[in-house]
Amino acid sequence: MGEETITVDGEEVTLSTEKRFVCEKCELDWLEYEGQCPECQTDKHSHLVAEEIDEWAKIIYDGTSTIEEMAARLEGKAKFLRQLKEDGWERRGVVDTGHATLRKCE
Repeated sequence: MGEETITVDGEEVTLSTEKRFVCEKCELDWLEYEGQCPECQTDKHSHLVAEEIDEWAKIIYDGTSTIEEMAARLEGKAKFLRQLKEDGWERRGVVDTGHATLRKCE
């Protein structure tokens, strides 16, 4: 696990990231690197391809009790996501499970 710090409206936000690796020999990708590919056991061809974070859309409103609080939460989340985009993060695919994996490619 790593960390990425972004600044949104002058406030620093530190994110915990996961490293995604890929094996050039068998093309398997996985999250944790243990020195060798879990599929073909090679240790010579594996490399980091991205840092990832999960963004949980379904918990945006947790703790709110008014429409104004809900709107403020959405506005804050929009600023946060735009800053991630500006810092090189991207979303691939369609969100369909309540969370989105965001990736910062190396």
